[in-house]
Amino acid sequence: MGMFDTIYCRRPLPDGRQTSESFQSKSLCNCLCVYEITADGRFRELELDDQGQPVPGKSRDTGFHGLMRFYTHTDHELNEYEAKFTDGTIVELRFAHESRCDEHGMLVKMDPRP
Repeated sequence: MGMFDTIYCRRPLPDGRQTSESFQSKSLCNCLCVYEITADGRFRELELDDQGQPVPGKSRDTGFHGLMRFYTHTDHELNEYEAKFTDGTIVELRFAHESRCDEHGMLVKMDPRP
């Protein structure tokens, strides 16, 4: 299975749905940290209590700069998204299959045919 980080996205997803469910990501440090993309677009690390639950009002701004993919399985279907951040603020949120980059942020070779 491996280690991953947990992401909560408080912004509407590209398909328009909003959810309180958690997502997994292997784009960050993979050390079981918990993060959220806030409603105003900031990327924050959440502080956890002794039971591993987020402590309300206790979070730290990450200033994350780059691409991050996060995903979940619903109804036996993989839902994968990509978020692009500039200095800790989200600037794009799309389906991962619409990306021009791989999961490491490297540009993929595009088919030149229309």
